[in-house]
Amino acid sequence: MKKTTSGGPEALLRSLRQVGRALLRQDDSLTVVRQTVTHLSELGGLETARLVHWNGTQALASASLGSIAEDTPLPACLRAQGSCQGCTLQRARVESHTLIPLRGETGCRGALLVDAVAAHSEELELLSELGEDLGLKLERLQRRRTLQSRDEIRREVEKLGSIGGWEFDPATGEGDWTEEVARIHDLDPDSPIDKNTGLNYYHPESRPLIEQAVSRCLQGGEGYDLEARLVSAKGVVKWVRALGAPVIQDGKVVLVRGLMQDISARKAAEARAQAIFDDAGIGLAECHAETGRYHRVNRKLCEILGYTADELLSKTWGEVTHPDDLMSDKQRESDLQQGLTKLVSFEKRYVHKDGSAVWVRVTVASKLDDGYFITTVEDIGDRRKVWIQVREQKQRLRDIFDWMQAGVMVVRLSDRNIVDVNPMMEKLVGWSSAEMLGATALDLNLFENPEDVFRLRAELARTGSLQPAECRVRRKDGGTGDFLLTGGVAQIEGEECAIVIWHDLSQLRQADAALRQSESELRVMFEMAPVGIAQADPATGLILSANERYCAITGYTADELRGMTVAQLSHPEDNLRLKGNFTQAVREERPEFHVDKRYLRKDGSVAWVRVDVSILRDDQGNPTRTLAVIEDVSARIHSETRLREAEQRSRVALDAAGQGTMKRDLTNDMVELDFQARQHFELGESRVPISQLFARVHPEDLPTATSTAAHVSDKGVYQCDLRVLLPHGGVRWLSIHGRALYDSTGQAFTSITTTLDISQAKAAEQALRASQERYQALVDHLEDVIFSLDSQLRIAFVNPSVRRLGYSPEELQGRHILRLIPKEDRARLRLSPLPSEWRLLDKNGKVRWFRINIGLQPDHKTISGVAVDVSQQKATEEQLVAAQKMEAIGRLAGGVAHDFNNLLTVILSYTELSMEEIASDDPIYSDLQEVLDAGERAKSLTRQLLAFSRRQVMCLESLDLNALVNSVERMLKRLIGEDIALQVEPAATIWPVRADRSQLEQVLLNLAVNARDAMPNGGTLQIDTSCQTLSAPRAATLDIEAGEYCCISVRDSGCGMSEEVLSNLFEPFFTTKEAGKGTGLGLSMVYGIVRQSSGAVEVESQPGQGSCFHVYLPACPETAPDQRPLRQNAPTRGGSETLLVVEDEPALLQLARRTLSACGYEVLCAPNGAEALLLAEQSGKRIDLVLSDVVMPGMNGPDLLVRLRPLCPEARFLLMSGYSHDSLSGRGVYDQEILTKPFDAPTLRAAVRTRLDSN
Repeated sequence: MKKTTSGGPEALLRSLRQVGRALLRQDDSLTVVRQTVTHLSELGGLETARLVHWNGTQALASASLGSIAEDTPLPACLRAQGSCQGCTLQRARVESHTLIPLRGETGCRGALLVDAVAAHSEELELLSELGEDLGLKLERLQRRRTLQSRDEIRREVEKLGSIGGWEFDPATGEGDWTEEVARIHDLDPDSPIDKNTGLNYYHPESRPLIEQAVSRCLQGGEGYDLEARLVSAKGVVKWVRALGAPVIQDGKVVLVRGLMQDISARKAAEARAQAIFDDAGIGLAECHAETGRYHRVNRKLCEILGYTADELLSKTWGEVTHPDDLMSDKQRESDLQQGLTKLVSFEKRYVHKDGSAVWVRVTVASKLDDGYFITTVEDIGDRRKVWIQVREQKQRLRDIFDWMQAGVMVVRLSDRNIVDVNPMMEKLVGWSSAEMLGATALDLNLFENPEDVFRLRAELARTGSLQPAECRVRRKDGGTGDFLLTGGVAQIEGEECAIVIWHDLSQLRQADAALRQSESELRVMFEMAPVGIAQADPATGLILSANERYCAITGYTADELRGMTVAQLSHPEDNLRLKGNFTQAVREERPEFHVDKRYLRKDGSVAWVRVDVSILRDDQGNPTRTLAVIEDVSARIHSETRLREAEQRSRVALDAAGQGTMKRDLTNDMVELDFQARQHFELGESRVPISQLFARVHPEDLPTATSTAAHVSDKGVYQCDLRVLLPHGGVRWLSIHGRALYDSTGQAFTSITTTLDISQAKAAEQALRASQERYQALVDHLEDVIFSLDSQLRIAFVNPSVRRLGYSPEELQGRHILRLIPKEDRARLRLSPLPSEWRLLDKNGKVRWFRINIGLQPDHKTISGVAVDVSQQKATEEQLVAAQKMEAIGRLAGGVAHDFNNLLTVILSYTELSMEEIASDDPIYSDLQEVLDAGERAKSLTRQLLAFSRRQVMCLESLDLNALVNSVERMLKRLIGEDIALQVEPAATIWPVRADRSQLEQVLLNLAVNARDAMPNGGTLQIDTSCQTLSAPRAATLDIEAGEYCCISVRDSGCGMSEEVLSNLFEPFFTTKEAGKGTGLGLSMVYGIVRQSSGAVEVESQPGQGSCFHVYLPACPETAPDQRPLRQNAPTRGGSETLLVVEDEPALLQLARRTLSACGYEVLCAPNGAEALLLAEQSGKRIDLVLSDVVMPGMNGPDLLVRLRPLCPEARFLLMSGYSHDSLSGRGVYDQEILTKPFDAPTLRAAVRTRLDSN
């Protein structure tokens, strides 16, 4: 150290005072260190020194003076300290320097290094004092920075988590809180608070809970964590989470600190989630993953299972699962718990509370963090019944197909291949099904005259059916035969097929002759017999034939009987006896035997018959047939039975259960009662005057009782029902039946009366009457039509819901049902089974569709049914089918156009490149110009296909339809010619729409051309605009959203269109014009453009009455930014940038490389996304622009751009595609600029340059 001219220690002392004053003003350690070194140099005369602020591991601030550089390593002793806490470093000699520690309260905070040779001892003492001052100052600065950092962290936590802090001093009753707590209370943060300030703002229902928690905290030192409601100073009710913790010193709570968080949003979300859970349309439940016990269930699940929520919460899912499904459910649960699957959906059965099985579809989510499964339950009982019915119906149809006694062949019309045959067809022609399937009739050489094949095909194509046609057919073995062919066309599994029925005429003719002979033999025997006659097989007991009388006795038809055995008709108790009689007759070779037995009729009743059985035998005496003559003796047997029963009833009448007997002496009106009669009247005496009986009769029935008793002798036989008042206050209904007895003079002297308790019958009668009244009310108020028909199909009853057809019930009663069925549908009544859906005519003759379920009543004379109006459903189904058809055609057209765009891009670009390389007077130049012109025409064709498929690039802008129509009016007049009058009637006020101006102009042009072609002899073309608000039902018919729409109506007075033309109107390439006069794409473009603009097209037309096209476009009252594709107006200069081109079409990739390389760019090419990523990683070059196709196999363009951004952070991106911006949004393209295909070489160069020069 070198002294200054003013003296060593004195100058150093002055510098230390200056340093002390400087330390008081500074808050930054680096500033303190640097100013200290400066003052030591300028005022203290130090020439060599280094001052370091050290935290034990690194220098936080340092400054050097003289020969000690900033990067001079610290002495090893200082570096070895590791941590400044508790440091014992003392002043010491270190090599050529003296080290003076900067010591604070808790340890060393750095060191001062000075020249050990030049420093005096007094100076070193002064510098040591300076070291202590600096150490304390630096220690306080570091502590202050730590506290400031903590305060900043605390404030950030409060801001991010909406958490505030507070504290309360129990001794003073005062407290403090943060801004967030004040905000929650809607109070000024500086307003004074005390204990009551916080408690008073809690909701009255939450305040007791908070007060108890605070009391326990102050008295018992318990912390708390509660959720409660709070009413702020502005009256806003909020949910808060309040936490409090005591600060305890010497066993006493000296301070309470806590946190408060506003959880109102979370509580509201929880309430909404609970409401969604409770009101969901499917069953929802939470189940404990380990025990399977229900933790939470909603109302729909309770409804499905029949339990209340409390009942379900006490059960596990296994307790309500069907036993047969329990094992598979446990396996699924195990898979979920082990993490083998995240979600499982399956069908199973639950057991309803009433014991019935309920089919449901269950979806179970994987195990959650809180140990519960989430389960959804959908009732599929009705759907499963329908599925089973459909499956059974298909099986029944297949059985009918296989067992038909005529050959059936199914031929696919598209390729005329045989796709199905039944076993009888194999038998008739000798070919197996394996040989016939996949072949054609010509392949098999089935027809002797091949012209028959073409004749049958022509008839099917012309009429859709095949009238009976006789053909000569060649079998596999070479033989021929005559066949009668009938059939028709049907849709089978989405394909048009011909179903042909083959009848072998030779077999039919033989069977017909045998049948006529058999009928001739049996007609007299069967039809003239007054008794039942039947033939049966003695070996099997099968009934072979039966006459009408036999059918009448058994209740079965002849066809039904031919499939039954005698044993099935006979009473089970008589079968053994009948078999014994038959066996004995066969053994004794008797020709006949007789037996009385019982038949079980079809309706379940029993018929007594006398059977005379004759056994027919062959030459060897073996039974071949049995002939039975049956006489119905049921009337005689029943009469005999009734007689025996009557005699028995007469004997036990007095002891009949529940029936009492009374005998009245008419001379003195005393009545004798038996035990049961006394029970009915609840009398103790067996002989009482009749007045005592009258005293028990209900006052309302007393006149009837006295009148009947007074006229016994006149009536002879009497009967009445009356009520008896019982001693204990009850009422009993009695049925009274009696007869007077007369002496030889004809004078009545006594009467015998029976009593029967009919209280239960009367109660049942009243219940039945109430039930009938409820049923009648239900039928009268049902929306569906309830009806019944008599045996003549006349309407016997119909409920008031028939008014939907315009009729009153009284108008239809007695009217034949055929009067409500269109004439062309009446033949369907002969179908079996009857169709379930019918067309019915309302009073105005309009057709409506109904789904009808009918059933035969037990009397077998009346038909009852329910008719549900499904007209709206039918209309919706037809619209859905049409929409799906148009969507499928659109996807096909769009795909073809997209692929064609790639080819056109290559053709146009290479053509222009070739034209640039040759002179314009070269003969090849004109040829290339023709290729270029043809390519432009092809571009127009692809635009039309893309317009139909709704994938054309659109330039959206806000348009005034009135202005649009006016702008094209002059052009339309020239287009339609002078013989057609154009009338334009715009709306007074029209809403704006967002659409592509050029495309809407194209829509108007195409509709005008279509109208012009429909009016070859002139007419009127009218164009109107209007604003309409479409309701949900109306919008559904157009397949658009409900709301406000602008409508353009184009109406002509031309020839109109048929239903067939209307059904194919918007299909691509469909036209009614002559060949060469139309492409069939005009109306397809109209349809595609309007649908892509979120609109709809509606057509009204009838032959001879003109047509009207209504174009609906959604109104757009709010102005939105226009959307336009990438414009190619940029300069065409080249550059030296590096480009990465990604395109899966090799020709297009080669074209881009050639075109862009010629402009000076360095071009890297990749055929797919994976190779593009590899090039970006390994090329080592900076990529300035990535040009990528959107739709590529594997990884599409937008996904590639996302993965390239980290690898090429400074690169710009340009996508190219032939699809519209809207159709690409599903592939991740939202705000990217798009180079539209097809494009030529100049367009490509301009687009690349424009993108490179953009911001």
